[in-house]
Amino acid sequence: MISENEKIAKIKFNKYNSDLVDDIESQLKIDLCDRSNFIALSNTNGLNIKFPAFVLKECDYFTSVHGVVTIQINSNNETLVDNEFVSSGSNIENEVLEATRGWMQNEYRKRLVYLISWDSLTKPTQIENKLKETLFAVKSYSDSIAISKFEKKVAELNLSEIKTLKDKFDFKVGFRGYKMPTPPPPPPESKDIE
Repeated sequence: MISENEKIAKIKFNKYNSDLVDDIESQLKIDLCDRSNFIALSNTNGLNIKFPAFVLKECDYFTSVHGVVTIQINSNNETLVDNEFVSSGSNIENEVLEATRGWMQNEYRKRLVYLISWDSLTKPTQIENKLKETLFAVKSYSDSIAISKFEKKVAELNLSEIKTLKDKFDFKVGFRGYKMPTPPPPPPESKDIE
């Protein structure tokens, strides 16, 4: 449920890392270090989709994020969904749904972040399609909860039922605003001193 006075930023998938962050901050007129949650808008195949979003921006402090389904897309349109390889041109909806079910097996987990990242040569349409497939998987998972709890799909729920659903499962789509540091090399092998 998105409130009417919530600020919305259009995600431009031709932007990458810090350029993406700068563009979102410019649209929202905020520093994402102060407020990293917002409502995002994507236009995929002529369909405007609004969804809750989150940006991992490099700030002066460490931000810990738990319950993260990673979705990494390369320029060949190959994708890793929670470390599961999905070949070029394949739909990732089933893998995202499977990862969601796996993460949500913990009875105390109530929300997930779907952290989408891509390399600088990935085509914007490829990223948009992977986002759409991710959101379809989230909708499918939400519908399964709604059907088991209320015997109807999310689109048929009233406000009270939606709140109850969000108490069981909530999500955000995350975007990374910086390159992850490469891990340090392994320490040299120690030699026994005799």
